[in-house]
Amino acid sequence: MLEDRGLSAATIGIDLRYVYADTLFRLQQNNPECQFVDITGMLYGLRAIKHPQEIELHRSAARLFEEGLRRAITDATEGQSAQAIKYNYQAGALEAAMADPSLGELQSAYGFISAGTGSSFGDRSGLHSGDLIKFDCGVAVGGFYSDCGRTFAFGRAAADQRRVHDALAEAHASAREVMRPGTPISAIYRAADDVMRAHGFPGYSRGHYGHSIGLDSFVEEPPFISANEHSELQAGMLLCLETPYYSASTGSYQIEDMILITENGHENFNTLSYELVEL
Repeated sequence: MLEDRGLSAATIGIDLRYVYADTLFRLQQNNPECQFVDITGMLYGLRAIKHPQEIELHRSAARLFEEGLRRAITDATEGQSAQAIKYNYQAGALEAAMADPSLGELQSAYGFISAGTGSSFGDRSGLHSGDLIKFDCGVAVGGFYSDCGRTFAFGRAAADQRRVHDALAEAHASAREVMRPGTPISAIYRAADDVMRAHGFPGYSRGHYGHSIGLDSFVEEPPFISANEHSELQAGMLLCLETPYYSASTGSYQIEDMILITENGHENFNTLSYELVEL
């Protein structure tokens, strides 16, 4: 291909950061006069703006996440393990995909689900009244991913659990309000961070409040919603906005939506409530 294009002695940009050593060796062996250089950052910049067909696959993946979550919380029972909740989530996503082939090819349903008052992903002796169930999950559809999250209380939520969740929900809402073309990504970070400080969580610290998403199997892609990311939002960007919290005393929390930047504002792919729903 390189020879056909007159590039047999050219400088070739590739995503060198993620190329297998063996792949690079073969490229260099077969094209000894070429110089291969890293343009991973440039490629992520191009991938940050989604094509219409990519957007539809991401939208389907977000919907299948919600279908899986609904199945998991409907089937939540006393004594159930976090692993069993995860299996029900995966089963719900699969059932929804089978029921509606127009959503695309479901390739996997994955995620981190915690059940209990601690901050670990596992569980002690199963689900009990007063525990939190945290979903930080996604689905792969046609090679593209979703990454979404919600938190539920099993039984009655304690006052301190509600205090944390209410702050996270308000921080998430404040960040959503500024998500439109032309907004510096760092402004989204500040909007969420300011709310957490105002609610009396001065020690709450996040490296980022979300990320782009696309083809990467580890889901999180640049740009990240961080304090030092000053590039501006553009129409066609798809960001996963998240406000998580991990507490050894009250449990783990996650609120995460997939948000598409449009010409005049944004579109949220998620439809679930931001309340701390009691099951």
